[in-house]
Amino acid sequence: MSRLEHLDPTIKKQQILFEQLCSVLQADVLTEVRRATQGIVFEFSQRTEMAADSLKITSKTMPELYTTCEEVKSNIGFEEPIDFYIQGSPQVNAYSYYSEDPDKPHIVVINSALFNLMEEPELKYILGHEIGHLINKDSYVKRLYSFIYPEEDVAPEIIETRMKQYDQLCEYAADRYGFLGCLNLEACISACYKMTSGIDLKRMNVSIDSLIEQNFDNIDILFNNRAVQQGDHPDIPLRIQALIGFAKFKSQKRLDEMMEDFYELIPGMYHGEMHQLMAQFVGSAGILLATHDGKIDKSEKDMIIEEIAKYTLEASKEYKRILKVGPQQQFEEAVSVILDRYPTLTGEMLSYYIKLAFADKNISKKELDAIKDFGKMIGLEEDDVYGAIRNELKENYYSIADGL
Repeated sequence: MSRLEHLDPTIKKQQILFEQLCSVLQADVLTEVRRATQGIVFEFSQRTEMAADSLKITSKTMPELYTTCEEVKSNIGFEEPIDFYIQGSPQVNAYSYYSEDPDKPHIVVINSALFNLMEEPELKYILGHEIGHLINKDSYVKRLYSFIYPEEDVAPEIIETRMKQYDQLCEYAADRYGFLGCLNLEACISACYKMTSGIDLKRMNVSIDSLIEQNFDNIDILFNNRAVQQGDHPDIPLRIQALIGFAKFKSQKRLDEMMEDFYELIPGMYHGEMHQLMAQFVGSAGILLATHDGKIDKSEKDMIIEEIAKYTLEASKEYKRILKVGPQQQFEEAVSVILDRYPTLTGEMLSYYIKLAFADKNISKKELDAIKDFGKMIGLEEDDVYGAIRNELKENYYSIADGL
């Protein structure tokens, strides 16, 4: 069975986020700055650390394991050079390092605790997973992010959110390459459970069928309780179910539809009609309010796109679409459909509308009238609208110095 017989391992949303993060972090410029200030030292320390306390897997030192590594590379179709290492560590983990230097190989490290726990097919899954990270240049993006926002610094909320989304999508995509590396679904599942439990399932006589059955129960619990994924790795039951879909589904569309449900559990990762309508609403409302006092300036445009980005990954594209179709028509359409199908969103809509009016820290009579008209449009009493304005002032203090 070849890779070509399987569905596409790439995830479009991850690729969009990769491009967005590289753009917002000014990847080309930042890469040059990082290399000039720490790049060479960082790369040197990585390779020095491997030479000091790890065992490099070569055709001479460990011929069988080396063959396994090369077989996984071949299964996936990855031809760039990789140095594989086993590192003495009690953590059941593995990681990869994307080399920015075309003359030096990438690095994949397997901790000894993980190596000792895995059978060969399971190890192939782990190796494939890490090669998947190399294919998608995951550690490159994280390196840039960590360089400009080290642990003691706080990134802007939208960038931090996008990075967390990217981290989780990276794992789903890497898992697909893990499967392609071993072409053994049972090995993928057992490897995942070994990593999360730290126990030898074979020694405990645990059956894969029982694990899959238990996984369905765990999935139900996660979705019923809306278990939003706060870490940089999705929960193991979600990853296993996504792997089952990738390995067994014959239709890319069916797989993508299943994954959309999983993405709902990633913070800020929205999809579906409701979120598309809210993106349309916030974009069109922002444009209309911003043009009350003339032409939209760059700061207003950036703020509107940032608000749209809370509901869709392709915020700039949505902003341009609204301008092209017509913001007034898009505004009326979005409000009408939201009121009809999602009436509980009226409070969120009003709050956003008021927030936009206050964006320049100065509300005009025309903007106040627009807020009152909008409140009436969505069926609210004037007292409710004034109460919402009061709450906006209370929650978002505007310095009196701005008016002096």
